[in-house]
Amino acid sequence: MLTPVPGATPRYDDDGHEIVNVVTCGHCGRSWNDAAISHCTPVPSGRCPFEYEHEYEEDEDIKTFTVKIDCGNAAFDPDPSPELARILRGIAERIERGDDYTMFQTILDANGNDVGRFAIKPADYR
Repeated sequence: MLTPVPGATPRYDDDGHEIVNVVTCGHCGRSWNDAAISHCTPVPSGRCPFEYEHEYEEDEDIKTFTVKIDCGNAAFDPDPSPELARILRGIAERIERGDDYTMFQTILDANGNDVGRFAIKPADYR
């Protein structure tokens, strides 16, 4: 059953049919139409609009994976897509082989320049 999102405005396709993109939160189990725009879901985001109501146990170990890449050098010109894809594949390979990424790890571009960091940290890490 869909949980109504307060103030949601449905969107319609060219034939007048409501666009429905039903998603379900893996934490609370609620489902909603992510295609409907509201103050809770201004754009399709993949995040639960009821997240503020989620309850977590004190000892629940919630982590956030963070990656930051500076795309402002020659390795990303003229199109950054190939270099970004190469870097992300490299990060995935490092994670799969078991490298420690609890501390920030350096990201190098194809030219050997330091262009960023990645790590997994507790969700409340600032």
